[in-house]
Amino acid sequence: MGRKDDQGCHRCTGRGASKKGSRPAKVLYLDQYRWRKAGQALRQKLGEFAADPLFSREAARAQEIYLAGINPYLVNENEEMIMERCFEWFIFDYVMKGGETLIDIYSAITGQPELEERLVREWCSSRMSIFEVCGVYPHKGIRLKDLILGSKFTVINYNVSGELEKGAIVYMRVIRVGEEYEFSTGGLALPPAYGKALIKKVNADIRRYTSRKGRGSFSPELYLRDRAYKINAWMLDVALNYHSSPDREGVAAESNISSLIAQRITDLFLDDYYEKWINQPVQALGDKTPKEMCKTVHGRTKVEQLLKELETVEKTRLKKGQPHYDINKVRARLGLIPGGPVNRAARERIHTVARISEGEENIHWADRAQAGVAMLVREEMKLKNYTPEQISSAIRLWFDYCGKENPTIRKEKIWLAAVIYTLARLEFNNSVQQQKLAAEYGVSPSSLSEKYRSLCRSLDLVVFDRRYTSGSSPIEGLELSDPLLARIFYRLKL
Repeated sequence: MGRKDDQGCHRCTGRGASKKGSRPAKVLYLDQYRWRKAGQALRQKLGEFAADPLFSREAARAQEIYLAGINPYLVNENEEMIMERCFEWFIFDYVMKGGETLIDIYSAITGQPELEERLVREWCSSRMSIFEVCGVYPHKGIRLKDLILGSKFTVINYNVSGELEKGAIVYMRVIRVGEEYEFSTGGLALPPAYGKALIKKVNADIRRYTSRKGRGSFSPELYLRDRAYKINAWMLDVALNYHSSPDREGVAAESNISSLIAQRITDLFLDDYYEKWINQPVQALGDKTPKEMCKTVHGRTKVEQLLKELETVEKTRLKKGQPHYDINKVRARLGLIPGGPVNRAARERIHTVARISEGEENIHWADRAQAGVAMLVREEMKLKNYTPEQISSAIRLWFDYCGKENPTIRKEKIWLAAVIYTLARLEFNNSVQQQKLAAEYGVSPSSLSEKYRSLCRSLDLVVFDRRYTSGSSPIEGLELSDPLLARIFYRLKL
C-alpha cells in the first residue's frame, strides 16, 4: 500500500511466500504458477460475486458497521485503501443474517475449477490477524509471527514504502496460495512503539470477549472474525493518536495539524458525508432515507430523535477539545430549520439538457456534473458499439439514480465505469469484467464495486430488469434472498 503516512503508519501490499521443498526448482515454479493463476481468478470471481445486487443490502449494512469507528477525515484522506479493506472484510468476515460469510456461500457453489475449489475452502478459515515482523530481508521477503494464533511464515514479493523495521506490527490477512503465502489486500504496519499500544488494547478486548463467551468456549479464530472491523479502527486510531516514543507509550500524541485545520477538515468531510447520508436508507429509520422521513410529522420526529443522538456524540467531542460537527447543518439540509442549504439549492438549481439517444428525447439534469457523466456514457458506449437501445437504457438508469440520490460527482470515470458495469450485469454480459473495466478507466475495483452496489441498492435492480433491459429473466418470479437459492442461481450463472 503506497506511502508511509503522516501518522507513522506504513502501508503494505504484496503477495507470495515460498516454502522450499524437495522438488526441482523448475517443477515447483510451474506448479506454483498454476496456483497463482488460480488465486488471481478466484479473487476476481469473489469480487464479482460480492458485488451482485443479491447482497447489496448486506453490503450496505456491512459498510456502515465497518466505517462507524473510523475517524471521518482518515476515511476522506485514505478512501480507496479503506474501502478496499472494507470490501475484503465483507467477503471474508462479515456474517450475514443466515449465519454465513459471503465466502462460505461462494464455497458451496459446485463445478468450480479444482485449484480454485481447493483455494476457496482454505481461504474460508483465513482471518485478519496481528503480526510481528521478525525479520526483513530486502528483495527477498518478510518473516512474520502471528501474535494471536502463534504461527510463523515468510511472505515474499511484498511491497512496503518506507523502512519497515524488525518488531513492527502488521494487521493483515495472509492467505495460502499453493506453496506460497500472500497478503489478501493492502494492509497497515505500525512502528514497534505504536504497535505496543495496539496490542495492549487488543489484549484487554480479548479478556472482555472471553468473559462474555466463557473461557471454555473461546476461539481465537472466531474472535478475529468477530472483532476484525474493531481492530482495524483501533489500528488507525493508534496511528493517529500515539507517539512513536516508547517513553510516551499510551499517551495521546500532539497533533501535527493545528486544531483549526483539523476542525476545517472535519467540517469539509462531514458536510459531504451528511449530504449523501440524507439520501441513503438508514436502518434506524426502517431503511428509509432521512429526506423521505421528513415528509411526514411522524417521520420528522423520528429523524429528530436520531439527530439528537448524533448531536450528543458531537457535544462529547467538543467537551474533549476534539474536532466536532454542527448537526444543525443537517437539520437545515432536511428543512427542519429555516434558511438551510436545501432551500438555497432549490433556488439555485441548474438545468442542463443532454440528448440520451439517437432520437430526439431529452432529459433535464439537476447538476452539470451528472449531465457530464451521461454524456460520457453515451460517447463511450457508442465507441464500444452498444446499440442505441442499450445506450438509452444506461442513461435512463443513471438519470433515475441521480433523481433519487443526487450524487456528488468527484470522479466522472468511476461513475462511467459503474453505469457500464451495471448494465452488463443486468444483461448477464460476462465479457465485461470488473477488474478489467476498473483498469481501463484507471479506478480501483473496490471503488467500482461500491458505486455499482449503490446503483443496485438505490434502484432495487434485478437481473434483466425490465426498466433498463429488453431481455427476459431466466429466474423471473424467484426469491433469491435465501442463501441456498442464491447458490443454485450462481451455479447456473458461473
